[in-house]
Amino acid sequence: MNDRKTITLIAIVLAVAVSLPFLIVTPATTNFLIGYGFALLGIGGLWICASTMIGRRGGYPWIAAIPIAAMTYLIVEVIASIAVVLLAQFGIWTMPITWFILVHAIILAIFAIRIVTLLAGARHIDVRGEATQQKVIFIRSMQVDVEMMAAKTVDESLKKALTKFAEKIRYSDPMSHTGLSTLETKIGEMIIDLKLAVADGKNGKAAGTICDVEQLLEERNKSCRLLK
Repeated sequence: MNDRKTITLIAIVLAVAVSLPFLIVTPATTNFLIGYGFALLGIGGLWICASTMIGRRGGYPWIAAIPIAAMTYLIVEVIASIAVVLLAQFGIWTMPITWFILVHAIILAIFAIRIVTLLAGARHIDVRGEATQQKVIFIRSMQVDVEMMAAKTVDESLKKALTKFAEKIRYSDPMSHTGLSTLETKIGEMIIDLKLAVADGKNGKAAGTICDVEQLLEERNKSCRLLK
């Protein structure tokens, strides 16, 4: 059984559970029906929130707070309804219908604001994560390229130079900046030249290219520190 079917089954079980009081509360009062309606609303909201969480696993743990908030609302709503209905059943006190609706509306509004805030926060985190991923991909891809060149070359001197260069890339500032685009384009072009030199066995040219691109990389890293 997949996760979405499990969530649906749980929602059905909860709906049946909140329907059982119909066997006890007779006749069904207006407040009871109001509470029952809000309970079903809470179960539906929980199903939607849980489905949202399942569809966005990469957002854990932030996204997991959304169904937790929905479950908390459902619990609070059910407890409030049970308290009011039992007080009326035992003849202790009957809350006016308008008040009862108002209480449920306030509870719903509080948790709705909470859930909307969590969703907005999750979207913001996702956007920032995607932006950060785009910024770090330049350094990561360049490091992989150089490491692959080092693994393939048979010249020990060149292999050592490439390995050392890969280490410098590894410890470079991973975050890029729009102000570095021209410099990073030059570095990217020199990495392509380096690949061609290594592939053609032009070890002298490759060694010279490594020295040149290391200087550009150092310039980039200094610029990164200035732009922060």
